[in-house]
Amino acid sequence: MRHDDKQADSGRRTRTRRPPKRITEPYLERSAVHYLRRYPAPSAHLHQVLMRRVRRSVAYHGGDLAEEEAKVRKVVAELCDRGLLDDAFFARARAEELHRRGSSQRAIRSKLTAKGLSRDLVDDALAALQESTTDPELVAAIRYATRRRLGPFAASSDVEQRRSRRQKDLAAMARAGFAFGVCCRVLDAPDPESVEALVEDRW
Repeated sequence: MRHDDKQADSGRRTRTRRPPKRITEPYLERSAVHYLRRYPAPSAHLHQVLMRRVRRSVAYHGGDLAEEEAKVRKVVAELCDRGLLDDAFFARARAEELHRRGSSQRAIRSKLTAKGLSRDLVDDALAALQESTTDPELVAAIRYATRRRLGPFAASSDVEQRRSRRQKDLAAMARAGFAFGVCCRVLDAPDPESVEALVEDRW
């Protein structure tokens, strides 16, 4: 590395962090809209994101944390009124996305709850999956096994190798939230074609 490159790299490492901006409602709204353009989020999660900015600002500039949090609540409520935040839509869209990736309903519930969504919204999102997909848990289990190359989707079709790996495959699917019966239906199928024949919903 050249000397001037080393100096530039050293300067980047020692560059001081810019002080946080003072909290105003317009600043919070701009920050919220910018965040939502990059990362779809429910209202509770956005509240947490904005509060991290508020805490940094109050710690640096001083101020009343409760007053600043009231600004956050107001901005979040206004975004909900304008339709830029829709927790029900987010819950359903996120549940569908996770299901397509092979997440079990237990895993979906856990991830949606971690985003601050209410139990009712999570229940509604999972109910929507039940209505739109035939046996969604089995479909998700097949997708998970396909992605992880478990059971009949393993790289090797050798029967003895599959038997020796069965317990590990079962454990992996159980950790992902799938019930024992669902795991067995997928892992004990002789080949991928037999697994796909288990469900009417093909992908």
